[in-house]
Amino acid sequence: MDGIVIGQINFDISVDGFLTSMLEHKESHIPPVRMNTGGDAQNASTAMAYLGMDVCLIGRVGKDPAGDFCLKATSATGVDCSHVSRIENGHTGTHVALIRQGGGAGNYLFNAGENARLSVEDIDFSLFADAKFVSLHSLFALPGLSVQTVLERAHAHGAFTFADTTNVHASDSIDSISHLLPLLDVFAPSQSEISLLLRMSEPAEMIQKMLSLGVKNAVIKLGGDGCMIGDAQGVEHVPGYPSKEVDTLGAGDNFSAAFLYAKAKGYPLRRCAQLANAAGAITVASLGANGAVRSIGQLEEFIRKAQG
Repeated sequence: MDGIVIGQINFDISVDGFLTSMLEHKESHIPPVRMNTGGDAQNASTAMAYLGMDVCLIGRVGKDPAGDFCLKATSATGVDCSHVSRIENGHTGTHVALIRQGGGAGNYLFNAGENARLSVEDIDFSLFADAKFVSLHSLFALPGLSVQTVLERAHAHGAFTFADTTNVHASDSIDSISHLLPLLDVFAPSQSEISLLLRMSEPAEMIQKMLSLGVKNAVIKLGGDGCMIGDAQGVEHVPGYPSKEVDTLGAGDNFSAAFLYAKAKGYPLRRCAQLANAAGAITVASLGANGAVRSIGQLEEFIRKAQG
Protein backbone atom coordinates (compact mmCIF):
# COMPACT_ATOMS: atom_id res chain seq x y z
CA MET A 1 0.00 0.00 0.00
CA ASP A 2 1.24 3.49 -0.83
CA GLY A 3 -0.66 5.42 1.79
CA ILE A 4 -3.51 6.00 4.19
CA VAL A 5 -5.64 9.14 3.89
CA ILE A 6 -7.60 10.27 6.96
CA GLY A 7 -10.12 13.09 7.13
CA GLN A 8 -13.37 14.51 5.87
CA ILE A 9 -15.76 12.69 3.53
CA ASN A 10 -18.58 14.83 2.15
CA PHE A 11 -21.49 14.67 -0.24
CA ASP A 12 -21.07 17.73 -2.49
CA ILE A 13 -23.87 19.66 -4.20
CA SER A 14 -22.75 22.32 -6.67
CA VAL A 15 -25.07 25.08 -7.88
CA ASP A 16 -23.68 26.89 -10.91
CA GLY A 17 -24.57 30.38 -12.09
CA PHE A 18 -25.22 31.78 -8.61
CA LEU A 19 -25.79 35.52 -8.15
CA THR A 20 -26.24 37.21 -4.77
CA SER A 21 -29.21 39.03 -6.29
CA MET A 22 -31.00 35.66 -6.38
CA LEU A 23 -31.41 35.93 -2.61
CA GLU A 24 -33.83 38.79 -3.17
CA HIS A 25 -36.22 36.55 -5.12
CA LYS A 26 -38.42 33.71 -3.98
CA GLU A 27 -37.37 31.57 -6.94
CA SER A 28 -34.52 31.76 -9.46
CA HIS A 29 -33.67 29.51 -12.38
CA ILE A 30 -30.26 27.81 -12.37
CA PRO A 31 -28.38 25.26 -14.53
CA PRO A 32 -28.71 21.57 -13.58
CA VAL A 33 -27.41 20.91 -10.08
CA ARG A 34 -24.34 18.66 -9.90
CA MET A 35 -23.76 16.05 -7.20
CA ASN A 36 -20.27 14.76 -6.47
CA THR A 37 -17.99 13.39 -3.80
CA GLY A 38 -16.11 15.91 -1.67
CA GLY A 39 -14.27 16.53 1.56
CA ASP A 40 -10.51 17.01 1.70
CA ALA A 41 -9.58 13.39 2.40
CA GLN A 42 -12.01 12.02 -0.16
CA ASN A 43 -10.79 14.52 -2.78
CA ALA A 44 -7.12 13.78 -2.12
CA SER A 45 -7.53 9.99 -2.09
CA THR A 46 -9.48 10.11 -5.37
CA ALA A 47 -6.73 12.12 -7.05
CA MET A 48 -4.09 9.76 -5.66
CA ALA A 49 -5.94 6.78 -7.13
CA TYR A 50 -6.10 8.47 -10.53
CA LEU A 51 -2.35 9.06 -10.26
CA GLY A 52 -1.90 5.31 -9.87
CA MET A 53 -1.46 5.05 -6.12
CA ASP A 54 -2.76 2.31 -3.85
CA VAL A 55 -4.51 4.24 -1.07
CA CYS A 56 -6.88 3.52 1.80
CA LEU A 57 -9.43 6.11 2.93
CA ILE A 58 -10.40 6.37 6.61
CA GLY A 59 -13.30 8.49 7.83
CA ARG A 60 -16.94 8.36 8.94
CA VAL A 61 -20.18 8.59 6.99
CA GLY A 62 -23.78 7.85 7.83
CA LYS A 63 -25.72 4.81 6.67
CA ASP A 64 -27.68 7.12 4.42
CA PRO A 65 -28.06 7.71 0.66
CA ALA A 66 -25.32 10.38 0.71
CA GLY A 67 -22.90 7.92 2.33
CA ASP A 68 -23.83 5.24 -0.20
CA PHE A 69 -23.16 7.68 -3.04
CA CYS A 70 -19.78 8.77 -1.65
CA LEU A 71 -18.42 5.30 -1.02
CA LYS A 72 -19.66 3.86 -4.30
CA ALA A 73 -18.18 6.70 -6.35
CA THR A 74 -14.88 6.80 -4.48
CA SER A 75 -14.44 3.02 -4.56
CA ALA A 76 -15.00 3.13 -8.32
CA THR A 77 -11.84 5.24 -8.71
CA GLY A 78 -9.75 2.54 -7.04
CA VAL A 79 -9.65 3.88 -3.48
CA ASP A 80 -9.97 1.28 -0.73
CA CYS A 81 -13.02 2.46 1.24
CA SER A 82 -13.44 -0.72 3.29
CA HIS A 83 -12.15 1.01 6.44
CA VAL A 84 -14.61 3.91 6.36
CA SER A 85 -16.96 3.68 9.36
CA ARG A 86 -20.69 3.55 8.51
CA ILE A 87 -22.88 4.92 11.30
CA GLU A 88 -26.45 3.78 11.82
CA ASN A 89 -28.76 6.83 11.92
CA GLY A 90 -25.72 9.01 11.24
CA HIS A 91 -25.53 11.82 8.70
CA THR A 92 -22.86 12.05 6.02
CA GLY A 93 -21.12 15.41 5.84
CA THR A 94 -22.76 17.68 3.27
CA HIS A 95 -21.27 20.61 1.37
CA VAL A 96 -23.25 22.96 -0.89
CA ALA A 97 -21.21 25.14 -3.26
CA LEU A 98 -22.84 28.22 -4.78
CA ILE A 99 -20.63 28.90 -7.80
CA ARG A 100 -20.82 32.48 -9.02
CA GLN A 101 -21.55 33.32 -12.62
CA GLY A 102 -18.26 33.94 -14.39
CA GLY A 103 -16.34 31.52 -12.16
CA GLY A 104 -13.96 32.17 -9.27
CA ALA A 105 -14.52 31.74 -5.56
CA GLY A 106 -18.02 30.81 -4.51
CA ASN A 107 -20.07 30.71 -1.33
CA TYR A 108 -20.36 27.50 0.64
CA LEU A 109 -22.78 25.86 3.08
CA PHE A 110 -21.55 22.96 5.19
CA ASN A 111 -22.74 20.41 7.73
CA ALA A 112 -19.93 18.27 9.18
CA GLY A 113 -22.12 15.29 9.98
CA GLU A 114 -20.13 12.23 11.05
CA ASN A 115 -16.82 13.94 10.21
CA ALA A 116 -17.04 15.73 13.56
CA ARG A 117 -17.12 12.39 15.39
CA LEU A 118 -14.16 10.69 13.74
CA SER A 119 -11.89 9.25 16.48
CA VAL A 120 -9.01 6.82 16.94
CA GLU A 121 -11.67 4.15 17.53
CA ASP A 122 -12.41 4.37 13.79
CA ILE A 123 -8.80 3.59 12.81
CA ASP A 124 -7.25 0.16 12.43
CA PHE A 125 -3.64 1.07 13.24
CA SER A 126 -2.37 -2.28 11.99
CA LEU A 127 -2.87 -0.87 8.48
CA PHE A 128 -0.05 1.60 9.12
CA ALA A 129 2.53 -1.20 8.98
CA ASP A 130 2.05 -1.54 5.21
CA ALA A 131 1.86 2.18 4.37
CA LYS A 132 4.58 4.46 3.02
CA PHE A 133 2.73 7.50 4.36
CA VAL A 134 -0.15 8.54 6.57
CA SER A 135 -1.88 11.70 5.42
CA LEU A 136 -4.16 13.81 7.61
CA HIS A 137 -6.01 16.44 5.61
CA SER A 138 -8.25 18.02 8.19
CA LEU A 139 -6.36 19.67 11.05
CA PHE A 140 -8.84 21.86 12.98
CA ALA A 141 -11.81 20.08 11.37
CA LEU A 142 -11.74 16.78 13.29
CA PRO A 143 -12.44 17.68 16.93
CA GLY A 144 -12.93 14.07 18.02
CA LEU A 145 -9.60 12.77 16.70
CA SER A 146 -6.34 12.56 18.67
CA VAL A 147 -4.02 13.76 15.91
CA GLN A 148 -0.96 13.21 18.09
CA THR A 149 -1.84 9.53 18.48
CA VAL A 150 -2.25 9.13 14.73
CA LEU A 151 1.09 10.77 13.94
CA GLU A 152 2.97 8.87 16.64
CA ARG A 153 1.55 5.55 15.50
CA ALA A 154 2.46 6.36 11.88
CA HIS A 155 6.09 7.01 12.82
CA ALA A 156 6.17 3.89 14.99
CA HIS A 157 5.30 1.88 11.88
CA GLY A 158 7.89 3.67 9.73
CA ALA A 159 5.47 5.73 7.63
CA PHE A 160 6.14 9.37 6.82
CA THR A 161 3.48 11.87 7.85
CA PHE A 162 1.70 14.66 6.00
CA ALA A 163 -0.88 17.17 7.21
CA ASP A 164 -2.95 19.95 5.74
CA THR A 165 -5.32 22.34 7.49
CA THR A 166 -9.04 22.99 7.20
CA ASN A 167 -11.38 25.41 8.99
CA VAL A 168 -8.72 27.63 10.56
CA HIS A 169 -10.35 30.55 12.37
CA ALA A 170 -8.99 33.90 13.49
CA SER A 171 -9.02 32.74 17.11
CA ASP A 172 -6.74 29.76 16.33
CA SER A 173 -2.98 29.98 16.81
CA ILE A 174 0.10 27.89 16.13
CA ASP A 175 0.31 27.18 19.87
CA SER A 176 -2.64 24.79 19.59
CA ILE A 177 -0.70 22.51 17.21
CA SER A 178 2.92 23.26 18.17
CA HIS A 179 3.24 19.86 19.87
CA LEU A 180 2.29 18.19 16.58
CA LEU A 181 4.74 19.95 14.28
CA PRO A 182 7.84 17.88 15.19
CA LEU A 183 5.79 14.81 14.25
CA LEU A 184 5.13 16.11 10.71
CA ASP A 185 7.42 15.16 7.85
CA VAL A 186 5.42 17.46 5.56
CA PHE A 187 3.11 20.29 6.62
CA ALA A 188 1.29 22.03 3.76
CA PRO A 189 -1.20 24.73 4.80
CA SER A 190 -2.45 27.49 2.53
CA GLN A 191 -1.04 30.99 2.84
CA SER A 192 -4.21 32.35 4.44
CA GLU A 193 -4.35 29.51 6.97
CA ILE A 194 -0.74 29.67 8.12
CA SER A 195 -0.88 33.47 8.23
CA LEU A 196 -3.73 33.23 10.73
CA LEU A 197 -1.87 30.66 12.81
CA LEU A 198 1.49 32.45 12.88
CA ARG A 199 0.24 36.05 12.79
CA MET A 200 2.75 36.61 9.99
CA SER A 201 2.40 37.42 6.29
CA GLU A 202 5.69 36.84 4.44
CA PRO A 203 5.75 33.27 3.01
CA ALA A 204 9.53 32.77 3.25
CA GLU A 205 9.55 33.91 6.87
CA MET A 206 6.61 31.63 7.66
CA ILE A 207 8.45 28.67 6.13
CA GLN A 208 11.44 29.41 8.34
CA LYS A 209 9.18 29.61 11.38
CA MET A 210 7.54 26.27 10.57
CA LEU A 211 10.96 24.65 10.21
CA SER A 212 12.12 26.15 13.50
CA LEU A 213 9.08 24.58 15.20
CA GLY A 214 10.11 21.12 14.05
CA VAL A 215 8.44 20.54 10.66
CA LYS A 216 10.79 18.53 8.41
CA ASN A 217 9.47 19.78 5.06
CA ALA A 218 7.38 22.95 5.06
CA VAL A 219 5.07 23.91 2.19
CA ILE A 220 2.79 26.93 1.81
CA LYS A 221 0.22 26.86 -0.98
CA LEU A 222 0.08 30.27 -2.70
CA GLY A 223 -2.78 29.71 -5.13
CA GLY A 224 -1.95 30.92 -8.63
CA ASP A 225 1.50 31.99 -7.45
CA GLY A 226 2.52 28.38 -6.83
CA CYS A 227 4.02 27.49 -3.48
CA MET A 228 6.86 28.20 -1.10
CA ILE A 229 8.87 25.21 0.09
CA GLY A 230 11.58 24.70 2.65
CA ASP A 231 13.69 22.09 4.41
CA ALA A 232 17.08 21.91 6.08
CA GLN A 233 18.75 22.85 2.76
CA GLY A 234 16.89 26.13 2.35
CA VAL A 235 13.73 27.95 1.27
CA GLU A 236 12.53 28.35 -2.31
CA HIS A 237 9.57 29.76 -4.23
CA VAL A 238 8.24 27.40 -6.91
CA PRO A 239 6.13 29.40 -9.41
CA GLY A 240 2.65 28.30 -10.37
CA TYR A 241 1.28 27.77 -13.88
CA PRO A 242 -1.20 29.95 -15.79
CA SER A 243 -4.77 28.67 -15.53
CA LYS A 244 -8.25 30.08 -16.02
CA GLU A 245 -9.94 30.07 -12.63
CA VAL A 246 -13.39 28.49 -12.84
CA ASP A 247 -13.84 26.85 -9.42
CA THR A 248 -11.25 26.80 -6.63
CA LEU A 249 -12.99 24.04 -4.64
CA GLY A 250 -10.65 21.07 -4.08
CA ALA A 251 -7.55 22.72 -5.54
CA GLY A 252 -5.57 22.37 -2.32
CA ASP A 253 -6.59 18.71 -1.93
CA ASN A 254 -5.44 17.86 -5.45
CA PHE A 255 -2.23 19.82 -4.83
CA SER A 256 -1.61 17.67 -1.75
CA ALA A 257 -2.35 14.45 -3.64
CA ALA A 258 0.21 15.19 -6.34
CA PHE A 259 2.76 16.31 -3.76
CA LEU A 260 2.34 13.05 -1.85
CA TYR A 261 2.60 11.03 -5.05
CA ALA A 262 5.96 12.60 -5.80
CA LYS A 263 7.19 12.43 -2.21
CA ALA A 264 6.34 8.72 -1.99
CA LYS A 265 8.34 8.19 -5.19
CA GLY A 266 11.36 9.86 -3.57
CA TYR A 267 11.37 12.90 -5.85
CA PRO A 268 13.25 16.07 -4.79
CA LEU A 269 11.17 18.64 -2.94
CA ARG A 270 11.13 21.05 -5.89
CA ARG A 271 9.76 18.38 -8.25
CA CYS A 272 7.10 17.48 -5.69
CA ALA A 273 6.08 21.14 -5.68
CA GLN A 274 6.01 21.42 -9.47
CA LEU A 275 3.69 18.44 -9.86
CA ALA A 276 1.52 19.74 -7.02
CA ASN A 277 1.28 23.18 -8.64
CA ALA A 278 0.20 21.55 -11.89
CA ALA A 279 -2.51 19.56 -10.12
CA GLY A 280 -3.84 22.71 -8.46
CA ALA A 281 -3.86 24.64 -11.75
CA ILE A 282 -5.71 21.85 -13.57
CA THR A 283 -8.28 21.60 -10.78
CA VAL A 284 -9.22 25.30 -10.67
CA ALA A 285 -9.85 25.27 -14.42
CA SER A 286 -12.73 22.78 -13.98
CA LEU A 287 -15.95 22.66 -12.00
CA GLY A 288 -15.95 20.37 -8.99
CA ALA A 289 -13.54 19.36 -6.26
CA ASN A 290 -12.16 16.23 -7.92
CA GLY A 291 -11.94 14.39 -11.20
CA ALA A 292 -9.91 16.94 -13.18
CA VAL A 293 -6.58 15.32 -12.26
CA ARG A 294 -6.55 11.99 -14.09
CA SER A 295 -2.95 10.75 -14.41
CA ILE A 296 0.69 11.56 -13.74
CA GLY A 297 1.22 11.79 -17.49
CA GLN A 298 -1.39 14.56 -17.62
CA LEU A 299 0.51 16.56 -14.98
CA GLU A 300 3.85 16.10 -16.72
CA GLU A 301 2.40 17.13 -20.09
CA PHE A 302 0.76 20.18 -18.49
CA ILE A 303 4.13 21.25 -17.07
CA ARG A 304 5.90 20.73 -20.43
CA LYS A 305 3.35 22.89 -22.23
CA ALA A 306 3.44 25.59 -19.54
CA GLN A 307 7.23 25.77 -19.71
CA GLY A 308 7.15 26.07 -23.49
